[in-house]
Amino acid sequence: MSRRVIYVVRHGETEENREHIIQGQLDTKLNGLGIEQAKKTANALKAVEFDVVYASSLERAVHTAEEIVAGRRGLEVTRQDALRERHMGEKQGKRYDPSVSLDKTAEAVDAFQTRILNWWDEMTASSTAETVLVVGHGAWIGRLLGLLVHKRGYGVTDGLQDGELWFVKNCSIQLIEVDDEQRGWVRRWGDVDHLESSLAENVDSLA
Repeated sequence: MSRRVIYVVRHGETEENREHIIQGQLDTKLNGLGIEQAKKTANALKAVEFDVVYASSLERAVHTAEEIVAGRRGLEVTRQDALRERHMGEKQGKRYDPSVSLDKTAEAVDAFQTRILNWWDEMTASSTAETVLVVGHGAWIGRLLGLLVHKRGYGVTDGLQDGELWFVKNCSIQLIEVDDEQRGWVRRWGDVDHLESSLAENVDSLA
């Protein structure tokens, strides 16, 4: 029985990450450190032969994906709106304040989770690619991992703490395997061993 290997990577750092500004679906760009992080991630994954690359259609994710696969012939980044970060409503563009909750202008949690699982289920069921790269956002990836474990029954690597699934640092690497019967396993999560620089807190996950 074959297994599909899916690498899920969060985008590199932006100035908004550094300044603790909630981005959501704002189309922000990588800063200098973010580009450096993406290049280091590319080096960490240079031996992996990807068959297909998906990225959120937001610039910070697209740029990260392009850096990771730069120089690989015949491999293009496919932009996917479904991979966009959760829309944070009126809090987008504002500094994170733990005392202020998201309001009704934000994307509803149920709608966000449905968007994530619909995309994932379709991709894993229909794609024939054996090795996949997905580049997205902190809250999206954290929510995905939690949903796969708690809603889809994916297994996890020994030692994985449930709370750790929800916090995903810039350019961290997650590795998930899925077999032909749609059974899955989370093999790596939050891997930033390839990065030497400091990492900003993901306030979109905290909002």
